[in-house]
Amino acid sequence: MAPSDDAFLDRATWIDSLARLSDRASGDAPMENCLRLSRHLCALAPSPFDAIVDREIDEAAFESLLADQAFEAAAIQLIGPSLLHEIVAQPGSLTSARVWSEGHRGEATASARCPARALVLAWIGFLLSLQPDCAAQATGNSHKSA
Repeated sequence: MAPSDDAFLDRATWIDSLARLSDRASGDAPMENCLRLSRHLCALAPSPFDAIVDREIDEAAFESLLADQAFEAAAIQLIGPSLLHEIVAQPGSLTSARVWSEGHRGEATASARCPARALVLAWIGFLLSLQPDCAAQATGNSHKSA
C-alpha cells in the first residue's frame, strides 16, 4: 500500500485505531498481525502525525521480515528515522522498550516478554501521548518553550 496525499485516515479514526491496536498488542494477539496493522496505520497517518511516522515503509521488505519472523527488525522499521528507541532485555525477565523524539517532550516505555511487542507498545504509547502537541502543531499554537 503506497501512501498518497489523499490516502490517510481522519485523526479521530487513526487515534482510535492506535488505541485498539495497543489493546490487542497488550494481550496475546499474534505479533505478526500487530506489526502488519502497525505498518498499515503508518501508511494512513493523518497530518501532523505523518511527519512523525514513516509513511513509506517498503511493504515487500516489511513482509519479508514478517515471513522470516524477524519481528524485532520489523518493529524497528516502524519507528523510522524520526524517532529514537532503546531496548533493554535481561535474561529471565521482561524486555523494556522506550521510544522518544528529540523534537517532542516526553517518551513512552513498555515492557513485554518479547522485544518486538515491547517496542510496538512503546511506539504506540508515544504516538498516543502526542495528541495535544500535534493538535497545537497543526494550528501553529505550540505551547512548548525553547
